[in-house]
Amino acid sequence: MSKNEEGEFSVQFSSTVAEPPADGTKPSELGARQGGTYFAFCCDFRRAVVVLGILGVIWQGIYFAISIVAIIVGTSAQSEDTDNGDGSNNGAAIILTGLAVLFAIVFGLAMCFFGLHILGALKYSKCMLGCALVLDTIFFAIQLWYAFATSDNGGTVALNIVFAVPWLLCIYGLVGLVKEINSGIMSEETYPREAYSCCCLPNV
Repeated sequence: MSKNEEGEFSVQFSSTVAEPPADGTKPSELGARQGGTYFAFCCDFRRAVVVLGILGVIWQGIYFAISIVAIIVGTSAQSEDTDNGDGSNNGAAIILTGLAVLFAIVFGLAMCFFGLHILGALKYSKCMLGCALVLDTIFFAIQLWYAFATSDNGGTVALNIVFAVPWLLCIYGLVGLVKEINSGIMSEETYPREAYSCCCLPNV
């Protein structure tokens, strides 16, 4: 509403539509999704890498906990043998405890490694994701080599190959995510548009 020179009021209408603010842009205002989905139906690649990373931390965490229990049991067995004056079994107990410590270190590092998957995906870090991809590929190759080099029958080979599948799933997710980040499809700004899940509502 404005006042003209004659003192009369008039209402003016404008056809200009206000542009949405830079902050708080709705996903629908970013357009249709441009990226792919994990195995063409599951979820976006960022979510897939995060979920697989969490599962990896849990998986290695179970082994880590078992190793810690083995260390405690082995240490207790050594103490009992020493208290009873029977040191004949100490040698085996020491070796087993040492192996348990080694496994605990390995599984602890593996937990940190899967944490790299999660952090790299959350931060859209190509460096972190690239390191995780290289390590995943190495572990996958080692698992395949172990499957054929140490197995003496087809059933054991097949079982060891099954154990290599999780690494392949991680590699697929990492490749898809790094590819979308490189192309500019996936970023912190565009994730509200790219977020997708077949089973739940993405929290963006």
